[in-house]
Amino acid sequence: MRKIIHKYIIREILGPFLIGIVIFTFILIISNLVRLTEMIVAKGAGVSEVVKLFLGIIPAFLSLTLPMAFLLGVMIALSRLSAENEISALKSSGIGMGQIYRPIFFLSIFTILLNLGITLFAAPLANYNFRQHLFKLLKNRITLGLKEKVFNHNLGRMVFYANSIRDQGKTIQGILINLSDPALFPHPVLISAREGNFQPSPEQFIYLKLTQGEIQTLGQDLKNFQSIHFSDLLLKLDLNRMIPEVASPKKKLKELTLPELRREIQSLPGNHPDRFLYLTELERRFAIPFSPLAFGIIGLPLGIHNRRRLGRGFGFVVTILLLLLYYLLLHFGEMLGIKGYPLAMWLPNLFLILLGTYLFIRAYFEFPFLPMEWALSSVEKFRSRFFNR
Repeated sequence: MRKIIHKYIIREILGPFLIGIVIFTFILIISNLVRLTEMIVAKGAGVSEVVKLFLGIIPAFLSLTLPMAFLLGVMIALSRLSAENEISALKSSGIGMGQIYRPIFFLSIFTILLNLGITLFAAPLANYNFRQHLFKLLKNRITLGLKEKVFNHNLGRMVFYANSIRDQGKTIQGILINLSDPALFPHPVLISAREGNFQPSPEQFIYLKLTQGEIQTLGQDLKNFQSIHFSDLLLKLDLNRMIPEVASPKKKLKELTLPELRREIQSLPGNHPDRFLYLTELERRFAIPFSPLAFGIIGLPLGIHNRRRLGRGFGFVVTILLLLLYYLLLHFGEMLGIKGYPLAMWLPNLFLILLGTYLFIRAYFEFPFLPMEWALSSVEKFRSRFFNR
């Protein structure tokens, strides 16, 4: 009998849980898509390339959406069961709070293990591959964002003007360049050329070949003017300066695997600020996957407080409020971690577990929790006044 009830509760949770994964992942993709749209579209990327790009980063999004979807599944399932008096029927049949929580606990453990695999292994690899793919995409299409008869400022420290651009950037005529890169010249220079073209390389560079032109620059004393004519000139342009967001060969913090992260921590002295940054990231990778345990503990007593008139909407509203509270505390924990207290990343989980345990005990002994009763009464009054006219 109890196994049937456990399977029933799991089925009720799995539906909104899977829907929540899709919804929350889609929201995160859209928020990041807006940030990268201008960069990608300006370089002429096709729809298939953009889709492939974002499919590769889904594991990184799942590390955040899995706990969110789990809380949504628990809240909506229990809110429905409570609103339709199925929780009361279970209690009258001798099924207590502990038995109702058992399938939630097993689902939370499954979600924790799945998310640990994603956070510790899949997400860093996905983040790194995403940046490498984006780098190759932008590198191969670096000239597609250039416009004719316009001073283009999207090439790092180089202002680029072209009178004519043909064959998708393969042939450029009437070139004027204002270059202020000390790695190439000690002082800003003005380069003019009759013709030129960009030549990609397998390195972190791109080459600009110019023909029939002139270099104009100031001398070392900043008084004498120098002019050099050339028939052919090959400029080596560092992509780290042109597209620094994606071109850096060094792995970023979110791209480090667990062994790499630990090596970085061991290589830094105990009071180094970056060491606290790496330690905070390490704690974050374990704290977030364990959040379903906290969500399951607090979700049960909150879910069964639902009333018939509030329905499933109550579960959704409480889910959003709990997620806001959790990520506010997580942000606060990150700030404390960077300042030298990396274990503060566990603060949101600890707070929700303690609050959930308190609510669980009150619900187990059927003691009313007055703040919850007041909140539910207020929501019911608000709904009846403005939506049931």
